[in-house]
Amino acid sequence: MPLRRIACALCLWLAGCSAAPPPEEARPPEPPPLQSVEQDAPFIVDWDAKQIASLTTALRTPTAGGVVVAYQRNVIRLLPDCHLAGAYVPSGIGMYRGIVQVRRFDSPARSAGTRQDALQQISTSTNVPPGALLESRFVIVGRHYLSGNRPNATVKDVTSRSADGCRDATHFVRAALTGAFEHTGAGGPSVPGAPPATAPATLPRSGDFTPCVMAGNAGTPACSAFLKVELTPLLPAPAAADPRLSPTAPPTPTATAAPPATAPQIVIPKGPTPQVTGTPSAAPPQGTTAPQIAVPKSPAAPAATTTPTGQPSSPPPAQPSSPPAPTPQPPALP
Repeated sequence: MPLRRIACALCLWLAGCSAAPPPEEARPPEPPPLQSVEQDAPFIVDWDAKQIASLTTALRTPTAGGVVVAYQRNVIRLLPDCHLAGAYVPSGIGMYRGIVQVRRFDSPARSAGTRQDALQQISTSTNVPPGALLESRFVIVGRHYLSGNRPNATVKDVTSRSADGCRDATHFVRAALTGAFEHTGAGGPSVPGAPPATAPATLPRSGDFTPCVMAGNAGTPACSAFLKVELTPLLPAPAAADPRLSPTAPPTPTATAAPPATAPQIVIPKGPTPQVTGTPSAAPPQGTTAPQIAVPKSPAAPAATTTPTGQPSSPPPAQPSSPPAPTPQPPALP
C-alpha cells in the first residue's frame, strides 16, 4: 500500500514536470507618448471673443501690416500699435483634423481626463482656470501667410503707431491657420473642487465644425475661423559696422615728409639817416604803395630747397669765374 502511494505520487510529479508552463498573462500595450504642440505654433482655442476678433481684423485688413505680439510666460498679447510691413495672403493646405487639450502651465501634465490621442498644449491666455483641462476638436483647411513668406525680422523692422507701441514686442505672426473648432466638454478638472474645464471667457466654438469637415475648402465661410498661429521671434538689431573691421585693402603707408629747411636769416644793416634840408615835401597821398627794396641774397650760404615730393632739388649749375685782370708792366729803359 505505501509503495502504491509512492508510485502514484512519483507519476504525478513526473507528469507535472513534463507539462507545458501556463501562458503568461498578456501585458497591456504601453500608451503612446503625449504629443506636445510646438511652442512657436500654438492653438488659440482658449482665447476669448475679443482677442480672436482683434486678431481676425488685423489678419484680414491689407493695410494693417504684419501682426506683432508680446509672447511672455506662455501668454500671447497682441500689440495693435506695432506692425511689420506686408499683408497676409490666404491659401489652401488640404484638411487636417484632430483633438487638442489645453491646460495651464502650472497644472500637472497627466491630469484627469488626459487623452493619449490628443495633442497637448500649454494655454496661451489666462482664460483656462487652474487645474482645468480644455479639450477641443478642430479641423484645419487654410493658411494665411505674411507676404513674401518672411523668414525673420529685427526689432528695427517694426513700426510703432504710438510712443510705446512696440516696447514689449518679442514675436511676429508669420502665418495663421484657418478652419473651425468646438469644445467637447471632456477633460474635466484634475483636482477636486476645481472650476469646470470650459471657462466662461473662452468661445465654445469658432467657425462651424461639421459643415467645414464636409466642405473641406478654405473658401467656405464655415472654415473661416483662425485657430492656430505660427510665431517667429524678433531678432536683435544688428550692431553698427566698425569701418576698422571691414574687409578693405590694407592702407598705403604714408611717406614721412622731410623736415622743412630753415631759411637763413639775413640781417640788413641800417645806413645813416639822411639829412633833409629845405622845405619838406608834402606827404605822399593816401593809398600810395611804398617802393619795394630788393634785398640781395648772400651767395655764401645758399638755402636748400625742397620739392613738393620731399626730395631736395638739384644744385644750380656752377657759374664760371672770370680770369683776373693783367697787371700793367713798366716800360723798358733804352
